[in-house]
Amino acid sequence: MSSSALPPPAPPTGATGRSRRRWPWLVAALSLALVLVTTGLIVVIRDRAEAQRELDALREQVEAQQAPEQPSSDQSGDGGPQGDAPAQGDGPAQGDGPLQGDAPPSGDAPSEAPQEEGGLQDLLDKLMGSAGLPDVDPACFTDVLGEGGGETIEGTVEEQVAAIAPVVEDLRGLRFEDPVEPDFQSSDEFERELGDTVESEYPAEQADLDSRVLQLLGAVPKDTDLKALQSEVLEGQVAGYYDPETGEIVVRVPDAGASLDINGQVTLAHELDHALTDQALGLPGADDEGQSDANLAATALVEGDATLLMQQFSFTAASLMDQLGSALSPDALAAQDQLDDVPAYLRNELMFPYLSGLSYACRLYVEGGWPAVDAAYDDLPQTTAEILFPEAAGDAPEDPSDPASPGSGWTQARRDTLGAAPLLWLLQAPGGDEDAAIEGAEDAVRQWAGGELTLFTDGDRSALAVGLVDGDDGGALCTTVRQWYSAAFATTSEERGGVTVMAGGDQVGALVCEGRDVRLGIAPDEATAVGLTE
Repeated sequence: MSSSALPPPAPPTGATGRSRRRWPWLVAALSLALVLVTTGLIVVIRDRAEAQRELDALREQVEAQQAPEQPSSDQSGDGGPQGDAPAQGDGPAQGDGPLQGDAPPSGDAPSEAPQEEGGLQDLLDKLMGSAGLPDVDPACFTDVLGEGGGETIEGTVEEQVAAIAPVVEDLRGLRFEDPVEPDFQSSDEFERELGDTVESEYPAEQADLDSRVLQLLGAVPKDTDLKALQSEVLEGQVAGYYDPETGEIVVRVPDAGASLDINGQVTLAHELDHALTDQALGLPGADDEGQSDANLAATALVEGDATLLMQQFSFTAASLMDQLGSALSPDALAAQDQLDDVPAYLRNELMFPYLSGLSYACRLYVEGGWPAVDAAYDDLPQTTAEILFPEAAGDAPEDPSDPASPGSGWTQARRDTLGAAPLLWLLQAPGGDEDAAIEGAEDAVRQWAGGELTLFTDGDRSALAVGLVDGDDGGALCTTVRQWYSAAFATTSEERGGVTVMAGGDQVGALVCEGRDVRLGIAPDEATAVGLTE
């Protein structure tokens, strides 16, 4: 199963081990998210003066192109890039684990970009790190920095594949054992196949259990149709995928065009890396039922590998101007609007394998180049804490206390691990509200030493037992969980015989903390919630 309790609304972490018969059914590249991250990292890593000149030139070009379309002074002024760009909301790079806001040092970015208002400036701000780019060491790009500013690879898709594949091999330091022949599909065909896959591999009963868990945690609104949401986000965000079972690469090409634009070339490089590492190293299995945190950590390695390679390829494949032009495309802007509407927890879960995975792969790369990344396939990260926190490398998770039975009529429907990353996502958006983020959430999550979820059902009723192991006896995790639950459900709290009872909305939370043991019961009534903690 994917992290925490459900498959995210996109394929990287897939469906549960029970419904997903192969891992993963897609190893994918996200269109908008990776375009923005790629462009943003190029901006902050490349030379300041050169980047500033190119930004100024791009701004002048866009303004010149849009000038004839600007409304007159008596009109509303909704046209042009200012009205179309996502001036509001969080970009897809925001809020992804503890990396939020940890952009590369400000000195690496253009220091005095013009401050005119509007969508273009808002987007450039996002690209230069104000939306929270992942914490990536520029040393990951030292070997290719001098290659930036190249021209896009022209020709037919066949010619582009023939040119891009050896670049990927050289950058990655591996060689294809078998040739690859990607399948290029129109958007309609691509989306139809994605929809068919979701329908066949994500059963309605599985989606129902996933929805119950996330609603009890306040991560999604009540009555969220997760299956429909997953299909919708897939269609809007996924640009390509690699199928480990067949060795097939599929890339979306708008209108089945005869060649790939820069977005398509970057996507192709990402998927070629998946195929290359699969042939040379073997992709790890990540569908062990009840081990979602280890599954997600392995997925972060795979996607972080491909995203790092993709970033390096971007320095050699196109100029910053080309990258910014792609980020301003209507498709990218529409995709960002869609992603902004996804519940914060699901958006973080969607982006985690790419952004946090990129930071993890970069740490390995700085330590020992691509051979260090290769070695991780033989010694997989076991928890998302290892992905988020360097000091957690090699730490095995501890097993929390088993929950008590909620009573007659209840059936255990699911049991799974609860990792550091999904715990962090909950703390960053209690009840789905990012403005209510718990202060010091990252420091508290660093104390995570193990976690587990157990879902019980009784017809339409649901109850959830959450067990956590605190890294020490300081109680930081206990205090943070109490703050999170109260913020998520606007509860009133009362201490009753060592149990903190928190009532609010249509459910009750009961929290018990004993030493390093943190137990939270969530149920429709107080007696059931308290019973889960005994």
